[in-house]
Amino acid sequence: MALVLPKPPEISAGTIEEILAAAYALERAAARRYQHLGRAMRQVGHEDVARVFEELAAEESQHVASVEQLSNRLLGSLPAADIIRW
Repeated sequence: MALVLPKPPEISAGTIEEILAAAYALERAAARRYQHLGRAMRQVGHEDVARVFEELAAEESQHVASVEQLSNRLLGSLPAADIIRW
């Protein structure tokens, strides 16, 4: 798993669905990265740092849930996964 995007994601923000798809993809990626970093820090014995990354992952997961709720309210569903190319 790359920790940094090799290039900025191609995000077209012409519609509400595209904006929500971008937000959804970004928040999910951030949560996964923080989870990965937390596990890595725990494996090398940095418990305090691991807990910080786990807390950040939890925050991002809450953002994911917020985007899901907003998308369901505005679109009636989650944004289509194929809108955003990562």
